[in-house]
Amino acid sequence: VDIPATAGAYQLEAALVKPGADLVRSLRDFSVMTDEERQARFGIAVGKSVKASSSLHRDGATSPEAVVDGNPGTRWSSEFSDPQWIAVDLGRPEKVGRIVLDWEGAFGKAYAIEVSADGEAWKEVHRTDAGRGGSEEIRLVAPVEARWVRMRGTQRATQYGYSLFEMRVYRP
Repeated sequence: VDIPATAGAYQLEAALVKPGADLVRSLRDFSVMTDEERQARFGIAVGKSVKASSSLHRDGATSPEAVVDGNPGTRWSSEFSDPQWIAVDLGRPEKVGRIVLDWEGAFGKAYAIEVSADGEAWKEVHRTDAGRGGSEEIRLVAPVEARWVRMRGTQRATQYGYSLFEMRVYRP
């Protein structure tokens, strides 16, 4: 099967043939997105480099890169202590206006969103002591330029670590 190079909505029809059996047809819809459409849906952090203060490979948790793999079924989990952090390197300075944290059941009750130009000196752009888990959208009052974006957890909501399915970063 050739995947179309042009963005758009497509259908794939497959015919399943077994000798002596009725023909079975399967129809699937799919779309090919432009880079702009992909970034609008998944953010600008997908596939980027990630660093974390710790990583626990247990009970389905995988590597820190899981938070930017675009797969809502994979996740990163920290060790079971405070504080912990996970940081995404966007690869170059970008204007950042919104961050979405898709938490697993072990979420941050208190955490900060920080940005950095070099991954060393951090500036806090958001803080909460009322994290609720689920999907939390953080809209920055004023967009900032940053190469790195970090979630720094200071108080866990459960006895477990911080566990994120995805950390999506968007331009304003």
